[in-house]
Amino acid sequence: MKKIFTLAALSILVLASCKKNLIPSESTKTADLEKNVKSIHEMVIPKGFKFASYKQLNLTVNPDITMGAGETRLVSLYDGNPRGEGRLYGNYLLKKESPLKIKITIATATETIYAVIKSANGSSESYIISSTGNSASLNIGALQKSGKKLFKSIPVSPNCSVGCTSTASGKNQNLTLNNSSDVVCISGSFSGDININRGTVRICGKAEIGNISINNDGVLLISTSAQVEIGNFNLNTSTTVFKNWSISTKIKGNFSPNGTVNNYGDLEIGGDLSINGASNFVNDGGLKVDGDVNNNKNFTNNGTLEIGRSFSLNGGANTINNCYIKIGRDFTLNNQLNNNSGEIIVSKTTTINGGGVLNLNESAVLYTEDLMVNNIVAGSGSTSFLKVNGTTTINGGGKFNGNFSFCDPSGIETNWGTISNTVSQDCKTYIAKSECIKDGNGEEPKSKDGDQDGVEDEMDDYPEDKSRAFNNYYPNETDFVTVAYEDLWPSKGDYDLNDCVVDFRYNMITNPKNEVIRIEAEYVLRASGGSQAIAFCHNFPIKASNIESVNGAKLEEKNETAIFTIFTDSKAELGAWNTVPTQAKAKPVSYNVDITLKEPVSLESIVIGEFDPFIWVNEKEKGRGYEIHLPGKSATEYADRKLFGYADDNSDDGENNYLTKAGLPWAILVPEKFEYCAELKTFDKKEITDITQVYLHFAQWAQSGGKYFPDWYKNEKGYRNESYIFVE
Repeated sequence: MKKIFTLAALSILVLASCKKNLIPSESTKTADLEKNVKSIHEMVIPKGFKFASYKQLNLTVNPDITMGAGETRLVSLYDGNPRGEGRLYGNYLLKKESPLKIKITIATATETIYAVIKSANGSSESYIISSTGNSASLNIGALQKSGKKLFKSIPVSPNCSVGCTSTASGKNQNLTLNNSSDVVCISGSFSGDININRGTVRICGKAEIGNISINNDGVLLISTSAQVEIGNFNLNTSTTVFKNWSISTKIKGNFSPNGTVNNYGDLEIGGDLSINGASNFVNDGGLKVDGDVNNNKNFTNNGTLEIGRSFSLNGGANTINNCYIKIGRDFTLNNQLNNNSGEIIVSKTTTINGGGVLNLNESAVLYTEDLMVNNIVAGSGSTSFLKVNGTTTINGGGKFNGNFSFCDPSGIETNWGTISNTVSQDCKTYIAKSECIKDGNGEEPKSKDGDQDGVEDEMDDYPEDKSRAFNNYYPNETDFVTVAYEDLWPSKGDYDLNDCVVDFRYNMITNPKNEVIRIEAEYVLRASGGSQAIAFCHNFPIKASNIESVNGAKLEEKNETAIFTIFTDSKAELGAWNTVPTQAKAKPVSYNVDITLKEPVSLESIVIGEFDPFIWVNEKEKGRGYEIHLPGKSATEYADRKLFGYADDNSDDGENNYLTKAGLPWAILVPEKFEYCAELKTFDKKEITDITQVYLHFAQWAQSGGKYFPDWYKNEKGYRNESYIFVE
């Protein structure tokens, strides 16, 4: 039966595929939020929705009470694990004397950000911060003392309150699933055997499982609230999945998975762990193995791994360590290991055999009692450290290459191999402690501030420039955001949002006071899908009178704020539409813009969400007055306000600017590089009408006021129709 919800009366809506409530609307129309619309014109938009996929987060960082007078810390913010996929938002200086207040603009779908707090001596602490609201605070020191751990970015734990097709409980049960659509939830107490041939079991309560066998596309999910003990566990095929969020999960015997394993909590294995077949095992939490670990396929450690006996990397192994591994006995490498900024402690002998390669990357550390080298030890990036407490034997095929420090206090006992002159034999190398480097080394170096700007060189992005100290990026250090337009304002367009598509990003360079002194921006024109010539401008919330110089763009005259013209004719710049698959494609055009300010501006006072990229139609019958902005943005002094309210426009020179009478936009900003729609009318298919038929959750996102599918633009399963995405 179709479910129709009236937006005016709705206060709470729970769907199996959604997590958040719908904002009530003043509209009296109805919307079916369980399925897509046939076109954008069927959408019912809540009043006040501005089609924003981004938000501002106000973060307060309070200094550690143990900091001394004049002492500073570097605060670095990331969108993910800085030891993994995390990308830098920016760097900020925290002083003992006052809290640090930071405003960053992030994707609405972002649930956590990450902070690394670094001292001048190189030591660091890391924290996870919830970003689901609009504000957050971080107390340096307090979280560390409470045992807060940072490993990899962790997805949200499953629950057993929604999305279950049935439940299970009781003693001495035999639970069998044979259908892929089955979702069986265990929220109370359960004991017995489980056989998953197809489908999913979620455990949120207490379970004692004698035997569990998972085959085909079977899935086992253990939530944060669960307590689970498993006697015998068989994860049999490459398509099976086991994910654990609980801090109380134990497999009593051996575990030899062939499928996908993700540990986000604490998992103990009472016997041996053998990673086989097509298995991909990723540890993002705490993993304890009482016996041996044998890796024959794919293993990545982003958390802590404690092994009671030995660890062997065999012929087909792909092994990555990004944090901490402690091995009770021997460590044998028959294949390559990448140790990235992590620590490995070996209680007895580390042996690198003929096929083995030990890569120490970016300040990685390995401590071992004895070392036997028959192949390669290589270092890269910042100086890494290898220490042998007992006997070192380098045989004929043994090689030390690259950049790392080697320490054997008693000297190398046997050396028939080669040691590159880039390898230093130095036991005094300083290694700072962190949550992944639990054992440092050497004496803390004396602080150094080469440019005497008050920021130690270790923390300074510009150690030789007194005026500059830190980089602060939008959206992050490496990525772009995309703004896409319809160009027929004030009339409706075809809503494939490809008449002008521009990527952009910028770096706001700050001084030691966290004040912006320079902005470096990059723009990329990717599509010009309309028939009109388009000019592209960017309005910065900085006084125009405070602009010292600009290179790569033109500062427009007679504006209170700084408006820069990036290009004036999209058709001439690009030379092609880049929207019709059957037509010739043009290479995207890049623009680099450097802006220098006369007087520094507080980074706290600059709100990225107030930056306004806009276009105007550069045609004789139209011109500068035909501005097209993102929804809710204000027109400039040059805009022709007589067009407000004309045709389909519903602008009132206030907060409702640049929305149609039905609440639809002429522009959207996507908080990452957007894979935009092809020219839909060229497909000659009636069912392909606009962006709603290409991005299949766009309508649900908009009609829910942004609460459902805030990541509608992602390339996730069921999110979009690939056939109508323009392939560049």
